Amino acid sequence: MNPLIKELVTDIHVIMRQSDGEHDDKVHKARGILLILKKLKINKIAEIQYAYDRWFNNEISNYKSGKFGEYNPHFKWPIEFIPDILKLNNDNKKLIFTMNLVENWWTDNDYYEHLNEVLQIFPRYTIQSIKDIFSDYWAKRELQSYYHEKGIDSDDITERFKHNVEFRAGVLTTINVIKQAVDLKLKDLDENKSFTLDPIYTVKSQKELVLSLSSDPSKTHDALTASPGNRKDMYTQTMKELITFGGEEFANKYILFFIPPEWAYSWERNLNVNHLTSKDMDNKTDILKRPFIDGLLLHAVPAPIDGQLLSAKTNLQINNKNIETTGFIFQEKIPYPIKKKNFTTF
Repeated sequence: MNPLIKELVTDIHVIMRQSDGEHDDKVHKARGILLILKKLKINKIAEIQYAYDRWFNNEISNYKSGKFGEYNPHFKWPIEFIPDILKLNNDNKKLIFTMNLVENWWTDNDYYEHLNEVLQIFPRYTIQSIKDIFSDYWAKRELQSYYHEKGIDSDDITERFKHNVEFRAGVLTTINVIKQAVDLKLKDLDENKSFTLDPIYTVKSQKELVLSLSSDPSKTHDALTASPGNRKDMYTQTMKELITFGGEEFANKYILFFIPPEWAYSWERNLNVNHLTSKDMDNKTDILKRPFIDGLLLHAVPAPIDGQLLSAKTNLQINNKNIETTGFIFQEKIPYPIKKKNFTTF
């Protein structure tokens, strides 16, 4: 096991043991298990994303070279100039970014495949204890959500339950509904080997899908980095979850373990495929500098069919397994004014 992962697992285990015997012990342990499941799911999807991105860029190369014998306007290099930098006399240019996300980020919500690994990481637990923990966690979470929706102060619950017949009847009905829902989830686990939780990237509809792009020229690397969703929002929400479980020190230490890892696009390489280079002929002077980008949101590209998004399906070979997935195409433009006389091509 990676030393950093081993340290993470140890810290989670220690924090989970701190609640032994307390009223919310199972809720606390469920949060720790959820973190491990989330990390395992992120690792799995990240592998698919990296493999898909390599496949997609290879497809672009084939289209650009004419290998497929047809032109597809949607297949662009990750970074291109518009209008074409070599065909326009004025200095007003834009950069168009074309990148992809595999649908697994927002569709893969079954974590059953990771349960065996969780049991190996925490040998004190069994499938039955996992069921007991999550039965308690789901019931309390949903009941708390009911109180919040109704604007019920937790300090008033006991008194209102004793003296308000209507309130008591509503709570008991809600508890029964929650119990039935939890029983269905446990039955799904037993009979269908399914353990559904929130996907890594939660959206209400495909219209909300975005991809975050960042670039910091002050860094020594030349990469533009991409990740699913609004990375700033995802960072903020994940910090809250980590603080709830293990406090601020734990959250600050491990935040990057629990948000999707970024993947990189080389600025120089993308200039090269556009027959450009960032340096002048002396190979020292910067003429096409990598732009500063702070969380630019790329949006999914509509398909010619109304209501659909542009996507491409493929089969990937990952760890000797055939994995079918669909990737969606995301684009956005930013201004990039340059002086035509100053750039270098080859």
